[in-house]
Amino acid sequence: MLLAKLYMLPVALAGLVSSQVPDPKPQAPPEVQNKINTMLGFGLTIVIAACVAGVLIVAGRMVIAHRRGELGDSAGGLAAVAAGCVLAGSASAVVRFFMF
Repeated sequence: MLLAKLYMLPVALAGLVSSQVPDPKPQAPPEVQNKINTMLGFGLTIVIAACVAGVLIVAGRMVIAHRRGELGDSAGGLAAVAAGCVLAGSASAVVRFFMF
């Protein structure tokens, strides 16, 4: 009986210590957070514009390749641009997944 109580003592102490350790959530000051949100918004706008430009460029290359009869070579470029667009669109969800 005494041995069982001594065995549970470290577990009880660990629970007591872990309940007293503070765990603050990281939060930036409001003025800094607003500036960071503005910069991220500008960055997202630039990335979306680059994705649209990439799709248009690849589409133009595919038209030229179709006229030459080499359409299969350009399909890889479209897949790469599509993957970049998906990554840019889901970036906030991916970061949120790894942070919380």
